[in-house]
Amino acid sequence: MMPLIPDAEIDRWLAEDVPFGDLTTHALGIGERPGRMVFAARDAMVVAASEEAARLLVRVGCTVSERRPSGCTADAGAPLLVAEGPAAALLAGWKVAQTLMEYASGIATVASRIVEIARAVNPAVVVACTRKTFPGTKAISIKAILAAGAIPHRLGLSETVLVFPEHRAFLAGESQTSALARLKIACPERKIVVEVDSLDDAVSAARAGADVVQLEKLPPETVAAIVARLADAAPHAKVAAAGGVKLGQRRRLRSRRRAYPGDLSPLLRATRRYQGERFGALGNVRCCRCGSAANPGSGGIISFTATLTPPNGPTAQHAHSRSRTPSRFFHSARSIDAGAAGERAVRSIRLR
Repeated sequence: MMPLIPDAEIDRWLAEDVPFGDLTTHALGIGERPGRMVFAARDAMVVAASEEAARLLVRVGCTVSERRPSGCTADAGAPLLVAEGPAAALLAGWKVAQTLMEYASGIATVASRIVEIARAVNPAVVVACTRKTFPGTKAISIKAILAAGAIPHRLGLSETVLVFPEHRAFLAGESQTSALARLKIACPERKIVVEVDSLDDAVSAARAGADVVQLEKLPPETVAAIVARLADAAPHAKVAAAGGVKLGQRRRLRSRRRAYPGDLSPLLRATRRYQGERFGALGNVRCCRCGSAANPGSGGIISFTATLTPPNGPTAQHAHSRSRTPSRFFHSARSIDAGAAGERAVRSIRLR
C-alpha cells in the first residue's frame, strides 16, 4: 500500500518553483539543447518518492529511462533515476525532483534503521510513526515511512480513537470505564487507545476496556513492568511505547526493545521520523577548465555534469556556485550530457 499522489499535487510543486518558466535557461537560449540527467546515491540508502520525481520530470517534458522503486535499497554510487530531454525540461524539473527524493529518502532511511534495530531482538515489534508531519507533506511522508517498513500511527484525528489526558479533563467526573464504554458503542469498528503516564494508569485503562495503552515517555524499566503486569491483569491489551523513540537514542531504543515479550506484538511510536535528513544538497561548483571552485566545502555530495555542443563556434565552459547544508546520508549524482559527437563543452558542478 502506497499513498496516491495526484497529478494536481505534482503540478502544485512545480508551480511553486517554476511558475512562469526558467528565466535563466530562456535568456541563455539553451532550452532546446538535449541532455541527460542522473541521480545517484552517495551512501547506502532506502529510496522513496522516485515515482513522483519521475512523474514530475515527465510532466515538464523529460523521458525517464531508469528508476529505482521506492522501498528498494541502494548502495553508494547506485543510480536512482535517469532522465533525458531538452535542457529547458531537465532544468525546470531538476531541483524539485531532487529535493523531493532527498527529503523522502532521508525519512525512509532513518525509519528503516529504527525498524531494523527494533526487530533485531523482537521481530514482532511494529514501528508506528507520528501523525505530526509538516503541513502539506503528509502523503509523501507517509509514503516514505511505508517504504521503510514502518506504518503510520495515525493518519489524522478523523479515523482513530485516542484518548489523551486532555480529553479526560473534560469528562466532568465520568468514570473511565463509562467513557470507554460509550466510545465502543459510538465507534464499534475502532480500537480504543488511551494514553497513560504511569503503571497504575496503564492497568486502570486496560481494565476499563482500552484495547491499547500508549505509554508517554516512560523509561524502559517502567515499560517492562507494565508489559509484565498487563500480561496477567489485561492480556487483551496491546502496549504502545511513545516518545523518545528515535535513531539518535539507540541505546535507549535497544533497552526499550528488550522490555517486550514477543507474543505481545507491541508498538514503538516514533515521534520524529519525518525529520530524516536529505540525501543530497548543493554545495559548490568547480570549473572544468581551470579547476577553481566557488564556496569549497568538505566531502563531495553531488556531482552534476553538463556536456553541451554549441551550434557554432568554439566550446564554452562556465561554472556557478550555490550553497546549501550538506546531507548526512546521500549524494545525488546528476549528470546532463548533451550534444553530438563533435566539439563539446563540459561543465562540471561538484557539490560538497
